[in-house]
Amino acid sequence: MYAMHSQWLFAEVNERSLDLNSCSSSTDSHETSSEEERRIVLELLCSVPVPEVKVESRRAVIHITAPDIPDSLLSSDEAVCPEIQFQLQYTDKKDGPYKVVYEGDATTIEMQDLKPATGYYVRICAIFEDIRGNYTEPVIFETLPSPPDKPLKPKLVQTTKSFISLKWNAPADNGSKITHYLLEYYKGEQLPQSAYSTCYKGNKKEFKINKLLPSQCYTFRLSAVNGIGSSEYSDETVVCTKGVPPPIPNPPHLSESTTSSLLLTWIKRPGVDREFVLQQEEENTGHGFIAAYTGPEVSYRVDHLQKSTAYKFRLQAANDDGKSSWSTVVTHRTRADVATSPCKLTVKGKVTSRMFRLSWEPPVEDGGVDVESYVAQLDSGQGYIQVYEGPVCECSCANLLPGFTYKARVAAKSVVGVGQWSESVEVTTRPVVPGQCCKPWLHGKAKAHVLHLKWAPPENTGGAPIRTFRAQLVNADNTVRQVYQGPATDCMVAGLSPGRSYLLQVQAVNEVGVGEWSEPLEVISGPGVPEPPTQPKCLVKSPHVVVVSWLAPCNNGAKITEYKLEWLKPDQQEYILLSSGTELEYTAKSLLANTEYSFKVQAVNSSGHSPYSLPVTALTLPTSPSAVHHVKVTAVSANSIMVSWKAPDNNGCEVYQGVAQFCKVSKLQECTPYYFSVSATNAAGDGSPSLPLTVVTTRTPPHSLKAPTVKEAGEDCCTISWQSAKTMLTGSIEYRLQLSEQEHSNSPLDYKQVYQGSGTSYTLSQLSPGTSYSVRVCAVRVCTEASADTIAGAYSPGVLFHTSKPAPAPTPTQPTDTTRPVNSQLAIFRERVMRAIQPDEAKQPYLVMAALLFVVGIVMAVVIPYLLSL
Repeated sequence: MYAMHSQWLFAEVNERSLDLNSCSSSTDSHETSSEEERRIVLELLCSVPVPEVKVESRRAVIHITAPDIPDSLLSSDEAVCPEIQFQLQYTDKKDGPYKVVYEGDATTIEMQDLKPATGYYVRICAIFEDIRGNYTEPVIFETLPSPPDKPLKPKLVQTTKSFISLKWNAPADNGSKITHYLLEYYKGEQLPQSAYSTCYKGNKKEFKINKLLPSQCYTFRLSAVNGIGSSEYSDETVVCTKGVPPPIPNPPHLSESTTSSLLLTWIKRPGVDREFVLQQEEENTGHGFIAAYTGPEVSYRVDHLQKSTAYKFRLQAANDDGKSSWSTVVTHRTRADVATSPCKLTVKGKVTSRMFRLSWEPPVEDGGVDVESYVAQLDSGQGYIQVYEGPVCECSCANLLPGFTYKARVAAKSVVGVGQWSESVEVTTRPVVPGQCCKPWLHGKAKAHVLHLKWAPPENTGGAPIRTFRAQLVNADNTVRQVYQGPATDCMVAGLSPGRSYLLQVQAVNEVGVGEWSEPLEVISGPGVPEPPTQPKCLVKSPHVVVVSWLAPCNNGAKITEYKLEWLKPDQQEYILLSSGTELEYTAKSLLANTEYSFKVQAVNSSGHSPYSLPVTALTLPTSPSAVHHVKVTAVSANSIMVSWKAPDNNGCEVYQGVAQFCKVSKLQECTPYYFSVSATNAAGDGSPSLPLTVVTTRTPPHSLKAPTVKEAGEDCCTISWQSAKTMLTGSIEYRLQLSEQEHSNSPLDYKQVYQGSGTSYTLSQLSPGTSYSVRVCAVRVCTEASADTIAGAYSPGVLFHTSKPAPAPTPTQPTDTTRPVNSQLAIFRERVMRAIQPDEAKQPYLVMAALLFVVGIVMAVVIPYLLSL
């Protein structure tokens, strides 16, 4: 049998039967079952009868009858044969959703923690492997009734010294009506259960217990009874009756007294007193007693009281049962206070540099006791010091410092103590001139031209603020110079000379006058850079040597360790170092002649570099020109050579004997080597000659020819002839003929060689009819030497000629001249003119006439057709 625990979980279950095809197959099941076997199993699972239910008040036992599975449906391996599973669902509502309460192979299921007298619906379904049967019809059962539930503990309604009133709520009756309640109690809080006594039995839900003892605690419990039985007893409720008021307390005791408050204390009796009421009464006011404090504390400070005044107090105790009578009245007095501050504290008479007088009036409040004396104090900046104590309202303050500001105050003194101090009065004694300043000192080391001087203000300022300080400098010749005047206590002393001895003094000045000078401070200024050397002197000894000298400057306290000589060349923008050393002169060598050089010098010691001296300029002596360079051949022919060169440096003197930078040498022989060398000369002498240059003249080319002559120009051929050239000394003469076709009158000519030989005429063939050509010819010298090349002369002027057009074939439909188009007439006319043009100079007049006829023909060709068309 399967027993459910007291807290079992419920899950929502869909009331619809699961489809057989949607069930997941078991991992151990086989797919060998046929549809018929599944149908048989399903019918068997659906034939499970409704369960049997055995009902109690809070539990029900469900008995399930399992169907028998045929042996044919069981697996041959009984160890792994699955059993029929059952799923049990229930609900406590007719149409409510079912909840799963159990799923397993048990056939007896126990449902616990049910509600008594409550109806339930249960149903089951059988499951075999992956086949689920339908749910059975719901079985309806109702749990049996039971005794009522445990009631809640009674609640207190009212309590007094002699009765307690309680009420309670009805618990669940669990299917049987509650017939009455049992209320039990016992006297006290912790007694055995057998001590309970029944104080009420009935069906009401409240009860009042009378004739109880005051200040006594009682414990109550409640039980409900129906037709089935009695419920459990409720939790216990403890209630106490009220007691009697507390007795008269002792009067309050004074623990502390001040001028404006009294601290009162009293005793709290345990179990009797819960809170207290303290009242006070001030004498001679007529208000009577008034409440000062109400609460559970056992002490209270009464504030805002008058000093040295008597007050009456009384105390009352209270608890839940009432208030006690008032205690006996006691009188307590506040303490007396010190006197208030004296009034009108002023300076009486004239204030001098050493003393002044004070006067004042008595205080308005004496604190309740007589003033015995007065105390006067002065503060010079280091705290107040008492200077007077006596009964008179006046005192003298002497032995003061001049120009000091003092703060004075006064207070009244009584048996209670020293009273409040008056407001302080500031009094300043008359000042005098300030005292002597201490000896000044240096801050850091003295430098060559400046030092940092510091000093402290005088200990005695004379009673007036120091307005300014003065510092003076005494030179070695006893001349004095003021170097500072101002409020600061340090200054920078400038304008010093390096390595000099000086005396320094300071003095303070206030509104009264000037103090004494301090003791002098002797200072030696630090070493400085040397003075700039004097302008150097230059001695020009030759065109390439200059001697530079200078004088040693003042070293300003440090030995000169080095002189730096710098120079500026003509091709430089800045000075560069030439030499360094301790000598006072330097010989500059390897200089350029007739060149201007600048020199300046600088001295160096341990402190640094001096300024540069003024520069000096020296011009070296001129010398003969430099050697000529860059000699080259500009042009070479058979009988002349052109040589050029760059002008050399004249070294300060103008070059003469020819100032040009080129020379042409004529009347030379061909193929002959010549040697050239160039030198420059001026007043200082001749320059070095250049390196020799070897030049060989070329061979003489043939002379140019006249324009060739054109003869017998046909449609595709033409004969060209020319004059023969003069013979050369060596070699033979040949001729080179070039031809170029000219498409337009302004088109460029592209000559191509068509003939080279020794003849003076040549017939051109394979020409294009009606085409313009240009021809030219030149002589070519053929050298006999094997290594020599041919030398061509200049080409002759070009000659223009035209090949004739072929004659047109006659046709029977050829129009007459009068009907020929204008363009045909112009073309024929132009052809005739071109044929008449000959390159011979003797035919130039004919060319002019042909041009005129060409113009006239154009006009006629345009005008005549126009007139005919009218």
